[in-house]
Amino acid sequence: MGCLVEFCIKIRKVVLYLCLACCIAALSGCVYLRLNQVKRQLAQFDEYFELVENDDFYLIFKKPVLYSRDIAWMMKSVPSSQEKQDQNLTYNYILEKQYSSEKDKTGNYDLTIKFIFTDDRLSKVMLEKRIFVIFPKTFFIELLRTLGGATVDKRQRKVSWQFEHKLEKEPHIPDINEVQRLLGSPYSQKDNIYTYKYLPKKPPSADNEQEKYYIADFTFDKESGKMLKGSSDLYGSKIELSFVAIPANEPKSPTSSEDTNDTQLVGPES
Repeated sequence: MGCLVEFCIKIRKVVLYLCLACCIAALSGCVYLRLNQVKRQLAQFDEYFELVENDDFYLIFKKPVLYSRDIAWMMKSVPSSQEKQDQNLTYNYILEKQYSSEKDKTGNYDLTIKFIFTDDRLSKVMLEKRIFVIFPKTFFIELLRTLGGATVDKRQRKVSWQFEHKLEKEPHIPDINEVQRLLGSPYSQKDNIYTYKYLPKKPPSADNEQEKYYIADFTFDKESGKMLKGSSDLYGSKIELSFVAIPANEPKSPTSSEDTNDTQLVGPES
């Protein structure tokens, strides 16, 4: 059973609504204990984690807790491929970009997440930066930091938390040109709505299960090319983004601060 939360973020006369549905699997036994340990580490983020950016984006675990089997369990599938070198094991989870015709196949626009293990403990997670077109990096980082305060309910199989953060600057919102540069041409286009379609890549040894496609939709302003809306359901997490201009004379809500760069969490926790 998942939980639905909505972020309402006012940033320099921009409203962003982020609906994130988190699919929480059954928490039991040692896996539950290890996840709780990671949650406690997230509460002291800078002590236990490090963020590194170069060509890709890395989340580094300073004191690893999770095993490779935990990741396969959490992802609900075996990796697309895996690599073994000395004490390091890498799980590659790949979403293959789908094309409506052969002529559109130019370049490699698959989405890849790498889980890197040292002595079978998760030490790094690597994300390709193009993924942040779908889930803005600013909110991904702040979401990680707030998960340390989450409540894990084993009996009801749910996780709930509150997200409150003052943004120092407006987050980057890609336009139509950047989306196509990073994700390639869309699977389909209807007016100003671009649809991208992905399929999890399976290893040759995988069972012949029914294929599950993931969709990412983007709506752009017809004149400026700015992104108006975005939604996706990658790996079972539903994300919805909506960017709406706030009129200059809009009255402040009683709960808002004088600073327009405020962040509030609205909605149910379960």
